[in-house]
Amino acid sequence: MMIPNLLIGYGNPLRQDDGVGVQAAYRLAGEMSRTLAVHQLTPELAEAVSRAEVVLFVDASRSLGPGEFEVRAVEPSSEDVDSHHLTPGSLLALAHSLYGHAPAAFLFTMGGSQFGYGEELSPEVEEALPTLLGEIRKHAALRPERKASYALFG
Repeated sequence: MMIPNLLIGYGNPLRQDDGVGVQAAYRLAGEMSRTLAVHQLTPELAEAVSRAEVVLFVDASRSLGPGEFEVRAVEPSSEDVDSHHLTPGSLLALAHSLYGHAPAAFLFTMGGSQFGYGEELSPEVEEALPTLLGEIRKHAALRPERKASYALFG
C-alpha cells in the first residue's frame, strides 16, 4: 500500500546538532504519513522508501552555517553504495532495484555548530528549526508525477 509521504530524520541525537534530523522526525511525527528516526540510512529502509510517494530526508551538516539549511531534490544513484551506510540517492536506487519503485525525494540539510556530547541542539539550530519544519511540511504535501522507470545501472 502506497503512503503519501515518509520522513526519515537521521543522525546521532546524543551529539547535539547532529541530532537535528531525529528532532525533526519527532516533532513532525503526528503530521506525516510515516516518520522514522534513525542513526543512519541502511538497506533495511528500502522497503519503507519504496512504499511512499514522497520521501523527505533530514540531516545535519558541518558545511553550512549554524541554523542555515538547504533543500535539494534527490535522484536515485548507484554511487556510494555500501552495505552498512547509504546516501539518500543510493537508498532510492536500492528501493527501485528491490521493490520496483523509487519515489520523489528531497534532502533537507541544516548546518550545526555544536557536535559534542549532549542532547540539546545549539541555540542557532533550535531557533531555525521551526522554519525548517515549515519547509518540510510544504514538500510533504507535494504529489509529484510518478516516473515510469529510472536508468540506474547502465
